[in-house]
Amino acid sequence: MNSEDAGASLKNLETAVEKLVQYHLDQGSKLTREELRAMSEGLVNVLLVSKGALGKAAKKDLFRVVSAQWIYESGWGTSKLSYKYKNFAGIKFRKELDHLPGCKSVEYTDWEGTTHQAYSCSTYNDFVKLYWAFLERTPYIGHTRLFSRPRRWLRFIAEQWVWTISGVDREDFPRGRRGDRQYKKAVRDTYCERIFDLMDRPVFKELVKWIDEEMDAPSPEKFT
Repeated sequence: MNSEDAGASLKNLETAVEKLVQYHLDQGSKLTREELRAMSEGLVNVLLVSKGALGKAAKKDLFRVVSAQWIYESGWGTSKLSYKYKNFAGIKFRKELDHLPGCKSVEYTDWEGTTHQAYSCSTYNDFVKLYWAFLERTPYIGHTRLFSRPRRWLRFIAEQWVWTISGVDREDFPRGRRGDRQYKKAVRDTYCERIFDLMDRPVFKELVKWIDEEMDAPSPEKFT
């Protein structure tokens, strides 16, 4: 990539980041513009790395669903796990994955006030590799067969990915196994619906369209 191409790519990156910053401000964010810029840069960069990792155009729709999941999980890149630890999916520590380079355990408190051990990643590349390695574990075996049907793919992984969600109360369902199944289905469906709704927002469509078209984006290895 020559200097003119690099300059154009950087300008496009700045435009994407600025639009995200303005989106947060329009939504009433209490964070400063500088804080939002740093967080938005992280989000845009990890999505660029993700696009490079997925590669083929045939996975374009999968890229959109994965991006929406990370945006939802990270609060558009504003969660502490995402902007401080480069963990955009809230992935909790699993001993069988502690061999992954650039990933280590860190303590954090979730929205329910519960303390967990999650991952801290050194680079965006490390996080992307962690995410896909996490899905290669037993609960998610077979998920790759659904790559051509991304929305069904999300419902499949959501069965194990999410166990509680705001707005869905276990007490609203009958006791016993039947109630447990109904509650779990409601949690899964609510999780997926929120991600699908996010995908319909103009700011999301504009962001992924820009990333799709950013043919001269820097190599993923250059992001940290």
